[in-house]
Parts: sequence; structure tokens; C-alpha cells
Amino acid sequence: MPRCVRRRSRMFINVNKLADCCPPLSRIVRQSIFDRYLTIGTIVTKTLKEAPITTRNARARLPAGLHWRGIDPETHLGYRKGKHGGGWLVRWRNGAGYRQAPIGTADDAIGAGTLDYNAAVRAARAKVEAARTEAKAKADGPPLTVRSAVESYIAARNARHSRRAGRRVRSDADHRLSHYVLGQNARGKQQAIPPARLADVLLHTMKESDLQIWRTNLPTELKETTKRRLTKEVATQAAAGLNPLASRRARRLAKRE
Repeated sequence: MPRCVRRRSRMFINVNKLADCCPPLSRIVRQSIFDRYLTIGTIVTKTLKEAPITTRNARARLPAGLHWRGIDPETHLGYRKGKHGGGWLVRWRNGAGYRQAPIGTADDAIGAGTLDYNAAVRAARAKVEAARTEAKAKADGPPLTVRSAVESYIAARNARHSRRAGRRVRSDADHRLSHYVLGQNARGKQQAIPPARLADVLLHTMKESDLQIWRTNLPTELKETTKRRLTKEVATQAAAGLNPLASRRARRLAKRE
């Protein structure tokens, strides 16, 4: 008999002997061994024990503790049951291990803000997607913001206009976007203009609502055509900052203006 098999056999025999003198401890030891690993010959593979957590009635029959259920490849929804109800959490594969994060309160007792199983699954997927997006952004280098995307666009436009004029000049885009997005320092009799909140929004977390709020807060005296142009410029450069193909399209659009 191979040495590893003999060693494993002795381990199980010791567990059986332990049952004679301390049954409660034996149950814990056995659960730790058999629930965590599935033994097939000399191969040991980790498995997930699917828990019935999809309904309130099913969760009510569970013992206190942490219970997991798979919802996507390498993503598990967890239910932690306590004395007074339970809470949801999610774990997902992260390199060689797993990360986990809380989601919210389970609807064991229905109340404001509680989540049923389906709502918890949706929240878990959103949490994992956001975390993976954040990790990818960090791996790609310093986080890009609306400010950095717009500044790159302005620099390209200024360089183009300066080449045409044979001297250093500011483009119309520089004037527009500095005034309404980036802000600018006081110049002579002109007062300083604070940057818009949109300028510091991270590109990989930017939502359509961020752009809508910024546009709503533009001065009411601005013409609608100017608002549309500003919105198009900002949206185009935000996309360009995340996608090189979009960046090339943006440069072609800028050349036509």
C-alpha cells in the first residue's frame, strides 16, 4: 500500500477511535475533513457544499453559521445565520485565493432594506463586477479621471492649433473645457473658476448620471447647442480614455472641427 494511503487510513482510524471517548469533538473533526475535501484514490479536490438558502423557510431550518451556494463560476453567495436573523455576503476567486465582502441583511424578517435571495444574487454580481473592474484599473496603472482625459484632449487640440498659427495659442476646446470642467486660476480681472465635480470622477466608475448631473449644473444662460457640444466632448474623451479605438475616433473627430 502506498505510504500516502497508509497515512490517510491511519488518520481515519484515529478519528474513529476519537468517537469512542469524545463523540461531539469527533463530529466536528469529521465535518472538517469530509465537508472540505472529496477523496478519490490518492487525489484530493476541494468541493463546495451547496446550502439551501434560496427561501426563508429553507434558511430557517439551517443551523447557525455560514452557508454557501454557487451563483456563477468561482463566485459564491453566502448566508451567515445568527441568533436574530442572517446576512448576505459574497466571495469570488481572486488569484490563488478568494475575496469576500458583505452585501446586506437577509429578509428572514421582512423590513426596510432587507434582501431576498434573488436580490442578494443581483447585489453579489454587481459587487464582484465592481471589484474586478477596480482591480483591473489598478493593474493598468494610475487611475484615469475625467480630468486626465480632458487634459490630454486639450493638449492635442492646442498643439494642432499652435502648429497652424506658427505660435503658441489656446484652442476653443481649451477655453470651453477649462471654464466648465477643469476650472482655472484667476487671470487679471477674471476670478478663479473652481473645477466641476465631474473632473475628479474615475473613468472606470463613471456613470451616465454623473454626466447628466454635470450638464444640469451648467449655467442656464448657455445655449443648448453649446451644452450639447460640451457634453459630446466630455463623453467622447471619457470613452477615449478607456478605449484606444475610441481614442482614435476622438482624434479624427477633433481634426474635422
